Amino acid sequence: MKLPTIWVRGREIQIKGFTIAGGRDGIVVGRNGQAEIDSNTIQKARQTGIIVSQSSSARITNNRIQDNGANGIAIVQNSYAHVGVTTVADAKTSPNTIQNNSLDGIIVGRSSSARIIGNTFTNNKGHGIAVRYVSHAEISSSTFNGNGKDGISLYGNSGANLGADPGTRGFYVPNSTAANNAGFGIKCELGGYADGQLGSLNGTKGAKSFDGACIDNLKP
Repeated sequence: MKLPTIWVRGREIQIKGFTIAGGRDGIVVGRNGQAEIDSNTIQKARQTGIIVSQSSSARITNNRIQDNGANGIAIVQNSYAHVGVTTVADAKTSPNTIQNNSLDGIIVGRSSSARIIGNTFTNNKGHGIAVRYVSHAEISSSTFNGNGKDGISLYGNSGANLGADPGTRGFYVPNSTAANNAGFGIKCELGGYADGQLGSLNGTKGAKSFDGACIDNLKP
């Protein structure tokens, strides 16, 4: 049996200040586990850097998550994570750098949700963030540069709230792109929605693409 480097099944476990390299996956939080993952370098796992699964939760802040063989972070199977903040009451972000992973920077899937704020997604070979299969994400104050597919991808009755109205809600501001992603800035397929502000999200194929089953409620 191939195991992750760190496997969390307890509650309120803190993982801080490590370099975690190799293993099947870097950190797995499962079976209703809870973890705070702060100020680590998580790299070169054969598969995913951090997995939060099986009705678990995590607070993921100030990490460098890079060069993993699949996704940077996977939040799946009815799980939840804060990525870049610890609570909604934070006065500032605690950003993660998520880069050079072989699939998506973050995938949120299978009835899961995430608050993803203030992070940088660069040169991941898949999407910067993918939200899949009846899942939801709040995504703001983040930068999406040079990812191999779309900056943000919504698929299969999934949705995202992007940013907030100008001058409101502190650091909940629109996302940005300085170097185009290879696909679209944001793309929605097979049901779902995006609400909020488009910001400067962009890709070589354009800023956004919504099929007829998706609701586009983005403001410029």
